[in-house]
This record gives sequence, structure tokens and C-alpha cells, in this order.
Amino acid sequence: MQKKVNRKGPQVKSGNKDYRLKIIALCVLCAIIHLFTNRSPKEASVGKAEVMLAKSAQNKIQLLPSNSTDGAPVEAVRNIRMASVRANSFGVKTLAIKVSNGKLKIPLVFESQKLWCRGGDLDTFGFLIADEDSKEILISIEPLTNNRSGDKHYTTLKTLVTGLKQTFEVPIDNEIESLGLYICRDTAKTKSCREKEYKSHSQLADELADKNTASATKKKDFLLYFQNFLVYEGQLISFDNEKISKPATAELRNYLEKTYKLNPRDFDAAWKINSTLRSKPAVIRDNKIFLDLPHNDPRCLKENG
Repeated sequence: MQKKVNRKGPQVKSGNKDYRLKIIALCVLCAIIHLFTNRSPKEASVGKAEVMLAKSAQNKIQLLPSNSTDGAPVEAVRNIRMASVRANSFGVKTLAIKVSNGKLKIPLVFESQKLWCRGGDLDTFGFLIADEDSKEILISIEPLTNNRSGDKHYTTLKTLVTGLKQTFEVPIDNEIESLGLYICRDTAKTKSCREKEYKSHSQLADELADKNTASATKKKDFLLYFQNFLVYEGQLISFDNEKISKPATAELRNYLEKTYKLNPRDFDAAWKINSTLRSKPAVIRDNKIFLDLPHNDPRCLKENG
């Protein structure tokens, strides 16, 4: 009797099959390691960049290769971010302004702000000016350190309390200009606030309350409110001139010089007035400049009278 021949070939045990698969997997892994470790540094960096970009995609942030030799984009972004932080810390705001026939058009809105049982700028105005209907209050916008004239508007104390909207037109010869927004008493009709004497509101209030000095003080014209604006490349720039600390003044000066090419002489002239009057900063919104003039709420006087 003939023996049956097994035509399926030799049987392979499952253990040997697993062993062969492990050997193949190990060879593939070695090949991958060899491929990556023998690439040029440039090729390797692409792999790093791909990993970084894949991770950053989740946060929607685009990253540069980790070993990029061109640091300019990174440095530029960093500078922009730092400039933005500094601008926010100094309360810097900008407003695009129109120029017509060589004159800047600056829209201003004056509003009064009621304080509860606390005095404000308009109270000092009231102590100094007996007649609230008298047009002896002058609002002017003038170049800070040169003798060129600006624009002016006479008004009353009553109007300032009620509210006032006025567009000022200021001649401009240079791309860079430092302007002063002044409010003063001008019984002498000089048509300018720039050269008026100024004192802190607390000092003026003390003089007006003292019978030995009140009469002489009431006869004088004083600068009572001040804001400094910069004009640079079609933008009007305002900044906080009230709450900034003394050490930060040098930082603000440096920032304005570098960013807007501000003349240091203009900054020093403005800051001398700022540090005395401490006027509330302007607010830019709705393509206008808003100025809040604080005063004591009349209801406080009635309740405590």
C-alpha cells in the first residue's frame, strides 16, 4: 500500500510565525532609525518643524522652524507685542484725523461728570468765575512750544456744565506736531491760553477760600485744564497724563520719542503742566475726542445743607 504524500508542505508552528514577525518588525524599526539619524541637519529640522506645526495647529498658531536662521519675523512679532503692552500701560489712543486746506479738523466733546460730595475741575472754575453766563472761558488748541496760533472758542461755565461739542481747525506745517488743548479764564481777551499762569486746583481752592488772598486771586486769569496731543502721520495720539507714576514718566518719554518722533522739548513743556494740573485724560471713541470735566453733584449740597 502506497503512503499518502502531504502536498501542503511542512507545518509551521504558530510560535515560529510570531518569531518571524518580530524579526521583520525589528528590521523595519532599525531602517527607520537609520534613515532619521543619517539625515542632514537641515532635513532633521524639517521634521521638528512639522511636529511643531502639527501641535500648533490645535491652537491656530503658526510657528517657525525651531532652528530658523532668520529670526527677523520672530523679533518683529515680539516688538509689536511689547509696543502694544507699553501703549496700553500708558493709555495711548489714536484717532484718524482729517486735513482740509492745511488745517487739522479735531472734533471735541466736552461733558461734565458728577462726583458725589467731592470737588472737581468745574468747581474751581465756579469759585473763580462769579457769573456762570459770562463768556470769559476760553478753549484753545495751540502748538505747544512755538508761537503759531491755533483755534479758539469762547464759552460759559453754564455751557461747560451742560455739555459742548466743537470742532477745532488747527493749521499744521509739519507731519509731526505737539498740540496743547487748553481751557483757561481769559478776561484780558488775549485769545490764547498758552502763556497763562497755572496752579494746582487744590492750591487755587485754598487761595480762593482764604480771605487774605481771595480778592487778588479772583482778578487773575488762570489756565485750568490741559491735555497734550500728538499729531503723527495722519493720526492724533492721546495718552494718560493723570495717573502715571513719576518713575514711569521717563519710560513714557522714551516711548513717545521712539514711536512718534516726539521732540523731547515738547514733552518736557507738556509734562510740567501735566504734573501740576493733573487733568483727567481725554477718551477717544466714535471718531471723536471726549473730555469729562468733573464737578460736585449739586444734590450733595442740598442733602448736606
